[in-house]
Amino acid sequence: FEVVLNAGDNVLQFDAASLSDSYGISVDKVKLTSAYNSSSLIVNGDFWIDQLVLSGTIVLAANQMGVDGWRAGPSGCTYTRSFNLDTWTITITAGTLRQTLLFKDIRQAYHTVGWDGTAQCRYSTAGFSSYFSGGSFSFSNATTNNVTIEFNTGTLRYVQVQPGLVRTAFAARQ
Repeated sequence: FEVVLNAGDNVLQFDAASLSDSYGISVDKVKLTSAYNSSSLIVNGDFWIDQLVLSGTIVLAANQMGVDGWRAGPSGCTYTRSFNLDTWTITITAGTLRQTLLFKDIRQAYHTVGWDGTAQCRYSTAGFSSYFSGGSFSFSNATTNNVTIEFNTGTLRYVQVQPGLVRTAFAARQ
């Protein structure tokens, strides 16, 4: 007997040694066999959380907060946020949108940035890299600085930064 409980992007899975009761379900001797969560360092990489309730064409001044966890770059940012087939997509039409990861959360030397869409991405530990396109790249943080991930014009969804050199399927940070 195996039960899988899907809660958002988290999965709690366990099996049970016995199942009984003619009036309902009774499980005893439950053993946890696996539990996992996203290892992404990005907050709100699927753009679901928008406590400011922004809508339409959103125009942000330099460093102004947009959807939760995301700020405009130094020249501001203009974007729209659209919902289709259970997915939020950001379309950046001017400027850049960024998120800063704290050094204390970066525990491994190598990390992979992954995203879907046409926007290009770059990162900074002490100065910005060139822009990357194609949906993923890896970087090494050999400093004790925070890391800023920044996207320019184009579409954007499912952003994550995770330890290691391999991009995996998107899983939202909880």
